[in-house]
Amino acid sequence: MMTGINALCLLLATGLSGATARDELKPKLQAIYDEADSLLLKKDVKALAKFMGETRTMDFVFEGRSGKSNLQQSVRAMFVTLAGFDKVEKAKVEVVAVSQTGSTAVANVRTTLILKTKLIEKVVHTVEEDVYGTDTWVKQGAKWRLKLSKVVTARILTDGKPIKSGRSPS
Repeated sequence: MMTGINALCLLLATGLSGATARDELKPKLQAIYDEADSLLLKKDVKALAKFMGETRTMDFVFEGRSGKSNLQQSVRAMFVTLAGFDKVEKAKVEVVAVSQTGSTAVANVRTTLILKTKLIEKVVHTVEEDVYGTDTWVKQGAKWRLKLSKVVTARILTDGKPIKSGRSPS
């Protein structure tokens, strides 16, 4: 099962890179990520859930630090995670590179999140996540949809201190 932070990374991690076709695809994918970033900054969970449904395949899989999850599990984890944070201070996905073969593309993406919460001891805590991942996109009709999102490396800090499991220290 995925952690909520991984679900947010999943939401943000949706990009690609390839030559002429790649050059056209990279900005299209970046625009998808930018829309997700905007919704996340607003904490608009209903719009985020709709967005995730519209931009992923029915058999979508997320492979994060704590295992695999499908689309429904990812959306549920996102709802729970966002409810636990007072503010999304930064949400940015950068499409680093895209390669394309026919109707399949693989994007290397970097996701940066900064979240604020007062849930622990009524003190403001900062959670920062820096994730590198690969996203596999497939073209369905005229739309590119995310089929697989994999976390390659992740660094998570709570109040500047590293955590290993993706959960806040107790």
